Amino acid sequence: MAQTSAVIATHEMFLPGESYISDHILNRKLWRLAIWAVASFFVCMLGYMVSLHWKYRIFVHEYFPSLIIGISAIYCDVLWLIRTSELCRTQLPRLTSLLPTDESRSRCMGGAAKLIYGRVRIALFAIASVALGEGTFLWLGIRMPSVRMKIAALLAISIAFTLLGVVIAVATGFWRWLYAFGRERPRIIVFHPDRMGGLLPVSEVTDWIVVMGSVLLALYSAGAHYSPYAHSELRLYSYSWVVLAVALLLAAIFIPAYSVHRCLKDAQRELEERVSEQHERLVSLFESGVEGGQFELERAIVALFALSEIIQKLDLWPYRQLSIRVVAAVAIQLVFPIASMFRA
Repeated sequence: MAQTSAVIATHEMFLPGESYISDHILNRKLWRLAIWAVASFFVCMLGYMVSLHWKYRIFVHEYFPSLIIGISAIYCDVLWLIRTSELCRTQLPRLTSLLPTDESRSRCMGGAAKLIYGRVRIALFAIASVALGEGTFLWLGIRMPSVRMKIAALLAISIAFTLLGVVIAVATGFWRWLYAFGRERPRIIVFHPDRMGGLLPVSEVTDWIVVMGSVLLALYSAGAHYSPYAHSELRLYSYSWVVLAVALLLAAIFIPAYSVHRCLKDAQRELEERVSEQHERLVSLFESGVEGGQFELERAIVALFALSEIIQKLDLWPYRQLSIRVVAAVAIQLVFPIASMFRA
């Protein structure tokens, strides 16, 4: 574990700007993001009202939904990034302790630093995201009450898609790391109280990534719907990436964790073999009928039932309540479409 700590210190597992934002702006209190979000909303609303000559009804009808969604998306991105980074720093060392050798532990933590926190990789994802996002809005056009507000909107869009690119980079980096971790063949502790073979930290990280990622996806989908496009007839184009994003989110729940799933399946198979051995021993003792065999028979029965119960309770995917996670990831995407139906 000392070597693992050294690896963390060497690679500095912090996202760009994370330490400054967390320590100096938020003072390590994530709830202060809500204060910043409210303040940002009122500042932006003031800019809209001045540009609209204080025509409040036009602001509410045409710009309020996109403004509240955009600000929510930006600050939820920041929340997701800070919390995900914190979870990776605290939970990944617990996972690497299951690996068989110091070399594999060091290699695994080094891979985490490169895949999740690599500066070049994050920058490339951010640039690609901004290019696609700005390209979409420039093609569809954006309807604003003044040139200044249009420039401000494009700047806000750049910030939102930069953060989205960083989110995608961190999420895909973690999923790649998780797949590589499973290929290192971690030791599954079948009698571990978490009933996941000691892999509960995986669930703690992935639950946050998937559930909060679903919220972010819903916000960006709503942004695609409510954004004030100049060419509203092309709005359907903006939805095309939403369908792809939902499919990728569902695939990301299963594909990266498949290698860990195989480890859990192997552990289950070993347990089944031990149950089979106990069953054969039970039959042998029963058929022998030797003196004193009754006590051994009772011990074998107890062991058989104990192992059978463990097999039934062992989760084969590194998630808690997998079906609920999948349903929640899809259901969250329906919140804004249903709300827009009632609004219409």
